[in-house]
Order: sequence, then C-alpha cells, then structure tokens
Amino acid sequence: MYGFSILSDQGKGIQLALTFLIVGFALSFLFVKRQFKLAVPLLDFNVFRYPRFTYASIIGVVLFIVMAGVELLLPIYAQNVRGLLPRESGLMLLPGALLMGVSGVVSGKIYDRYGGRYLIRIGFFGIAAVTALLTIALSIHAPYGLLVGLYALLMTGVGFMMTPITAFAMASLPNSMMNYASPMTTAIRTFGMSMGGALLITLVTITADYSSFSFPINMHQGIQAAFWSLALVAASGFLLTFFVPYGKGSVES
Repeated sequence: MYGFSILSDQGKGIQLALTFLIVGFALSFLFVKRQFKLAVPLLDFNVFRYPRFTYASIIGVVLFIVMAGVELLLPIYAQNVRGLLPRESGLMLLPGALLMGVSGVVSGKIYDRYGGRYLIRIGFFGIAAVTALLTIALSIHAPYGLLVGLYALLMTGVGFMMTPITAFAMASLPNSMMNYASPMTTAIRTFGMSMGGALLITLVTITADYSSFSFPINMHQGIQAAFWSLALVAASGFLLTFFVPYGKGSVES
C-alpha cells in the first residue's frame, strides 16, 4: 500500500515506490506459498479450487473496490472541486448508506426464492451503468441533488449485490471448507479495497499534476479520470458474471 501511495511522487519517490512494490509482492507470494505447507493455515487458499467460489470472490472484490472508490472520491470532489463543507459532503452520502441497508435485506429474500444467477447479473449491470452515469455527471457545477440521487442508486445496487454474492460464494463450498471461507472473503475484499483506494488516489494525483490547468480544474480532471477507471472496473465485474459456473460447485481436476 505504501508503494502504491507514493507512486505518484516525482524523483526518488518512483524508485522507492517500485522497491516497496517488489518487496511487497515477493513477501505476499512467500506468504501464500507457506500457507499451503501449514497443517492449520492462517488463510486456506484451497478454497479457490472451487470455481464458483473463485468467480464469486473476484466479483465481490470488484464490488467492494467500486463501493469504496466512490465513497473515497465523491467527498474529495465535493470539498475540493465544488467547495462544499464537510457536513454537506457527508450528507451527500447519507441516503445511499440508508438505501444500501434496505436493499441488502430485500435482495437476500429474493436470493432465497429465485437464486443468484440473474440477480447477480442484473445487479452488477445496474452498478456499472450508474457508475458510468455518475462519472459523466461529475462536472464542475453538477447539481447537488443529482449527485445525491446517483450515489443513492449506486449504493442501492451495491446493497442489492452484497448479500447474494456472499451467500453464493459460501454455498459453493463443502461443509469442511466453510470455516475458511469467511476469513478469506474478508481478507481479499479488504486487500482489494485498500489497493484500489491507493491506486485511485495515485491516479488523481498524477492526472492533476500533469494537467495544464490550475486548481480546482486539475483536481476535477484527476477525479474524473479515477471515476472513469471505476466505471471500467464495474463493467469488468458485470462481464465476469457471464463466466460464473452456476451449476453445482466442484473441484477443478
């Protein structure tokens, strides 16, 4: 995370960032390799031998990257580009937070009745579409109500997806592996959100630094570039829903 965070620094910062990134990836590789040798691993990576769990986990990570990315960037946009107060930027997120909780309860009942195939696909299509609309709407003078409404729609879609994708991933594993599923899901989602947030801020900084405009126009360009990246990430998550093996989960040979 530190390597990604300082990647946008000029001069020696780039060399230092690359050093931390190389060391970080090397240690991560050694950590994963060691887990396979332990009788009681901290994280059991054998859960990824089940295709349904693997695809559902990747989609879950993408979902959390989009959610955390928008929650990170929208207040920065509101305060640095629009000049809104912290209270106003916080209230901008409130309706979305409330609707996310409500939609999570509703989607859980729908999943129990109809399953996850079309629920997951339709849900992620909505998330990708609203993320693209929110990106387009982020002008210098975007109406406050429009941003509140689009963010609320996005969080409704996130809540709509969160329960089904988690339940779908868990249901793909045998009972003997169930104890390892929750720690792995939490770990990779946290890792994805952390890395995604660091990369997004780096993209904002680089775009703003190399812009020919002064503040706040350069900041707006950086934030919009990061939002377009999130829109692409959301679109990739939607495409992944077409590759999920919705049949009974089984170990790959």
